[in-house]
Amino acid sequence: MPTAHDPQLLKGVLSLLLLCLLAERESYGYQLVQRLRETGLSDISDGTVYPALTRLER
Repeated sequence: MPTAHDPQLLKGVLSLLLLCLLAERESYGYQLVQRLRETGLSDISDGTVYPALTRLER
């Protein structure tokens, strides 16, 4: 069973997490990374979030 920090699991839900955070309020990438870390994803990196944001923007 995947753990909460499983990279494949994170890849599958990261877009949804970002959309949920953005629905609450507009944020820049850095702010989103900080908010994700505050929710318990302490090992998430900018290199994971920014490409996901780019995909969502397209």
